[in-house]
Amino acid sequence: MIVRPKDFLYDFDEQQKTHKELIEWGWTEEQVNDYLSERSFIKVRGFFNDLHSLCFCCGESLTAPLVMWNGTHEHLVEKGKQIWMHRKCCENMITGLTRDVEQLKQEEEA
Repeated sequence: MIVRPKDFLYDFDEQQKTHKELIEWGWTEEQVNDYLSERSFIKVRGFFNDLHSLCFCCGESLTAPLVMWNGTHEHLVEKGKQIWMHRKCCENMITGLTRDVEQLKQEEEA
């Protein structure tokens, strides 16, 4: 899945409205701040469950656009089962994986 900047929508006015509503419902300031932390309040399209800040392959900081893949079916995804990569790192990983698969095929056919 390609992840672009538009996939991350953050609305400050909506956050302020939600803050007020939660306080009115009896939440403590600490509970509200935890809930509304930038990481947990970002509205994300799709099924991102574990927003990564570092590339799976190179370990450097990520910026969109980038590539994200789930490691299992959506309903089974747990935190940490998604991998997030720079486009170039993904390309390098695909090349390496393809080489490994071809080597295994050759060994199986021998």
